[in-house]
Amino acid sequence: MDKLHDVLIAFTAILYAIAEYLFDDNGIHILTGYVVLIVIDVIIGTVKSAKISQLKSRTYLYGIFIKFLGICTVIIANVLDNVLVNYMQIKLGMDLSDTFACLLVGYEALSILENMYQMGIFTGKLQDTLSKIFDDKDLKHK
Repeated sequence: MDKLHDVLIAFTAILYAIAEYLFDDNGIHILTGYVVLIVIDVIIGTVKSAKISQLKSRTYLYGIFIKFLGICTVIIANVLDNVLVNYMQIKLGMDLSDTFACLLVGYEALSILENMYQMGIFTGKLQDTLSKIFDDKDLKHK
């Protein structure tokens, strides 16, 4: 029982260190991860579009614009945090910019997963499970 307690304490300390690293400096580390995911998503999305012969500049620019708006929401949330906490003395109990950044990271991760699914990278049970999640009548390529 003592060893289990020590393992749980060590695991908690590791999680705390990761959270402290990610959420320090107003979410800069999370935003850096988000930008890395954007680059990966754009590359995979471009390859997927070229593979199924649907590479269009209008769709590409629209996707880049949406990703730029995502970064802008984090900046606006950071300004809103500063106004609420520093000027209006309202404590929210959470950082809005970190929350938006985490949501955007999740969105990008799902986008990468969807692009990889549409390219047919996954096989077996994982492909079947993802087909239940991403299966859409509007998708032209499965």
